[in-house]
Amino acid sequence: MSTKLYNGLRLIDERASLVDVVGKIAAAIRPVYEDGARRIVAEEAVRVVDSAHLRAGHADEMLFLAAEEIWTEQQASFGPHAALHDPLRFSIVLGRASSGNVLVYPYYRGNTYTKALERTGLFTDYHFQNQTDRPGDISAKEWERRAADWESLTDDKDTFGSMPMWQLANSLRDVFSLGQVHTDVNEIITPDARLLSILSNTVSMLLIADGRHIMSAAQAVQRASRDFLVSECGQELARPERIPALTTGVSDLPPVFKPTEGSIRIVCERALQILENG
Repeated sequence: MSTKLYNGLRLIDERASLVDVVGKIAAAIRPVYEDGARRIVAEEAVRVVDSAHLRAGHADEMLFLAAEEIWTEQQASFGPHAALHDPLRFSIVLGRASSGNVLVYPYYRGNTYTKALERTGLFTDYHFQNQTDRPGDISAKEWERRAADWESLTDDKDTFGSMPMWQLANSLRDVFSLGQVHTDVNEIITPDARLLSILSNTVSMLLIADGRHIMSAAQAVQRASRDFLVSECGQELARPERIPALTTGVSDLPPVFKPTEGSIRIVCERALQILENG
C-alpha cells in the first residue's frame, strides 16, 4: 500500500514520560487554538458588519450572537463529518516502534500548529512516503529505518488503529465560548484590511458578472486593490468605521460601508489591464 506520512515526527528523548510529553503538547497547542478562536469570532463579526444581507436576517440580535449563529449554521451544513472542516482541530497519535523509537503523528489543517510543535523542542522530523525517491539529504539506511518503524506501528489497513491518541477537546464547539473573551475585532481585522476586502469583493463581482474567470478575476482584482490603496489617492479614501463592542445590537451598528464609485472604477480599470497583460 502507498504510505504518505508527510508530518511524521520522532520523539527526541524516547525515555520521556508520554504523560509529560502530552502535557507539554497541550500547553503549546492551547494558546494557538485560543488565538485562532478569536480570529474566527472577528472574521464572522466582520462578515455581519459588512453585509446588508446578513444584517437583515439578524437585526434583533447582538453582533456576537449573530456571528455565532452564522458560524454554527455554516458548520452544520458540512454534515456529519463537520470535524473534518474544523479549522482548529488538533489530534496526535503516539507509539513505540519495534526499534524503540517513539513516533508521533499529528493531525491538523494546514500549518496551524506546526510552529507550536516545533517550539516544544520535543521532536525531530521523521516523515516517510514511498511514492517517490527518498530525499537527497536522508541516507538509504535512515530511510529504510523510517520505513520499518512506521510499518511496525500501522495495521493491515495502513492506519494507526492501536496507537494512543490525544486530541484537543471540543475545538469546534468551543470556538465562540472562548473566542469572545478579549477579542478586539479591530485589532485582528483592521479597517484597512476590511476596506481591501470590501473593494476587492465589489470589483470581483462586477468582473465575474461580465464573464471573467472567477480565479483570474479575483487575483487581478486583489493586486489592483492593493496597488490602489497604497497610492496617494487610495490613502485619502475613507476607511470603514471601527467595529463597536461585540455586545452591540446589529440594528445599532454603523451603516454598511460602501467604497466610492471612483475607487471601484480605478480598481476595475487596473484589474482589466492586469488581465489583458497576463
